[in-house]
Amino acid sequence: SQEKRCEVDIKSFIEGKYKVEFPMFAKVDVNGAKTHEVFRYVKAKSELYDDTKNKIKNVPWNFTKFLLDGNGKVVGVYEPRLALERLE
Repeated sequence: SQEKRCEVDIKSFIEGKYKVEFPMFAKVDVNGAKTHEVFRYVKAKSELYDDTKNKIKNVPWNFTKFLLDGNGKVVGVYEPRLALERLE
C-alpha cells in the first residue's frame, strides 16, 4: 500500500488541504492477495492483463485512472500525470 495512513487520517488530510466536501470511498487494496473485487475486475479487463502469460499486472501508481463505458467495459487505463480533462 502506498498510503500508510488510516482512513480517518486520510480523510482529515484531504478535507483540510484540498477542502474536499464530497464522500470518499474506503481505502482498499488495489494489488496483492487482498485486491478489492472492483480492482480485480478492471485490471483483468484492461491492458494490465497479459494474455500471453495469463497474468494480471499491478496498478502501477496511486491515482491511476480506469475509464469504463456505460456497460462496464474498460476502455482505457491512464497514468496519474494525465489531466482528467484529457479523458474525453
